[in-house]
Amino acid sequence: MKIWKELFEKFPDWKLNIVGNGPDLDYLKKRAYKMNLERVFFVGYQDPKPYYKRAKIFCMTSSYEGLPLVISEAQNYNVFPILFNSFASANDIIKNNINGILIKPFDDKSYIENLGNLMLNYEEKSKKFNLELQKNVDRFSIDTIGTQWLHLFKKIIRE
Repeated sequence: MKIWKELFEKFPDWKLNIVGNGPDLDYLKKRAYKMNLERVFFVGYQDPKPYYKRAKIFCMTSSYEGLPLVISEAQNYNVFPILFNSFASANDIIKNNINGILIKPFDDKSYIENLGNLMLNYEEKSKKFNLELQKNVDRFSIDTIGTQWLHLFKKIIRE
């Protein structure tokens, strides 16, 4: 909410959709209201595909994740991710400024600056990013991962 507070007035054509449920949902709704934030939509648990199809940027501010599939899902729809580099797998999925933006953990100022720059220059930057996003999606495709698993099983059986 702090990040959106710094950006929403500068970008009146943009909105923030928060998709999903969780223990912090009521807290976030109350906080958005108290901060007088505009164009924040809490849509709850939904099929994310329609949101990915309309989205341009995927914002993740988690302090910890395992291997978050939502990043690859977003990239599959050419939605550019920006996230805190606060968990080990972030570097496995994202090549900074190539197929996403990694922000020093919990550096809100840098997140605001990078997100604002991305929003301001989205059309120009998206041309460069879309090709890289697709390459990253291919890395995590069922064919690629399935082939790796098959090779691993064959290797184990031979040993």
